[in-house]
Amino acid sequence: MTNDPLDLPGFEPVIIPKDSFEIVMLLDQREVKSRSDPEAICRALLKKGVNVERRTLLLGDVSWIARRLQPHGDEYDEISLSVILERKRLDDLVASITEHRSRFTIQKVCLLSPSQN
Repeated sequence: MTNDPLDLPGFEPVIIPKDSFEIVMLLDQREVKSRSDPEAICRALLKKGVNVERRTLLLGDVSWIARRLQPHGDEYDEISLSVILERKRLDDLVASITEHRSRFTIQKVCLLSPSQN
């Protein structure tokens, strides 16, 4: 066994050339600033030059993908990056941690589970 983090049994890394993909922020469809203006967050990010798309995410409020500029029509056209953001207001965070069946613990377990990525 070596100390190389990519030396994992059964793991084949996908390496794509640096100029062949774009990074895209995925914003959960349910993540809105207000019900009267659900696209406000997206518009503000686009105005700042952030490449953002709205999707229904299974986990978290924001994640990122690397998308091939020239799609090959296979499963590697979009590669999920290992970053997930869960946005919380302070009162929601307190409730998540202190409620009987802690949502915080459940969300943490889901974030740490490799089967969810």
